[in-house]
Amino acid sequence: YKILIQELGTVVGQFNGSIFKLTGDGFIAVIDHPCFTRQCDNAVDMGLSFLVILRDSVNPALEEAGLHRLEIRVGADYGEARIQRLEVQTTGYSQTDIVSDALNRAVKIENSCGSDEFRIGRTLYELVHVQWLERAQGVVFNGATVGIPGYEVYRVT
Repeated sequence: YKILIQELGTVVGQFNGSIFKLTGDGFIAVIDHPCFTRQCDNAVDMGLSFLVILRDSVNPALEEAGLHRLEIRVGADYGEARIQRLEVQTTGYSQTDIVSDALNRAVKIENSCGSDEFRIGRTLYELVHVQWLERAQGVVFNGATVGIPGYEVYRVT
């Protein structure tokens, strides 16, 4: 787990992103860039880079050490996000969270992925450059079961 977060977290930084939150066996990364086209292209490039790093670097090292290979699923979408801080003064509890329909869609998209697969939502798809569109294929996604009926999702290779 430490190796996975360290290696993939390094990739996040290379695309002007940051890890917002660890989610148990994964993480949520955000890219904050003043140019939305750069932000969108970086999101797709970063998602594909995760798969390459895992395939060409992390998994061969794990297998060489006699450990099990890792599999990941990557989902992404684009949209506005708001940072929200929750505090309970009597207990000293505090938490920072992201409130975003795009993040909610990305998690649902990620959950629909197969092993070592990267999928993006229609909103992100509409904003990326042609080089990524040419690598995207529509997939079956039953958005009605997760509250986004008719939403289109694409596998990027």
